[in-house]
Amino acid sequence: MDGGDVESTEKSTFTEIFEKNCSYYMSIGMSYDEFWYGSNDRPKYYREAHKLRNKAKNQEMWIAGMYTVDAITASLDKKAKYPKEPYDLFKKTAEEKKADVEKERKKIIDYFTELKKRWDNGTNRQLNS
Repeated sequence: MDGGDVESTEKSTFTEIFEKNCSYYMSIGMSYDEFWYGSNDRPKYYREAHKLRNKAKNQEMWIAGMYTVDAITASLDKKAKYPKEPYDLFKKTAEEKKADVEKERKKIIDYFTELKKRWDNGTNRQLNS
């Protein structure tokens, strides 16, 4: 350093550092005894678990916001529709996508098959889908 700026560095003992951090780890679920007498790698896992819980909570709140926006939009705009099913949060595998397409295809075939049967029987009532 040059001249007047003297950087102050306080040195802390390990005990002081641990005492300072004990309440944080207890707030994220670690017991007092586990913090002081448990394995020294556990705090790292508690921090990681805490981050994952916060990330999941943040995503839940974000999704709730999306549903809220959809509800408000649907109530103000007659053309807008509230989702009929929950949002699909996980990417589907190619196999799952293929199964969904096949399910929809079968549903359409069944609908038209039933429609044809009614036509052939002279019943022209509209089908409920």
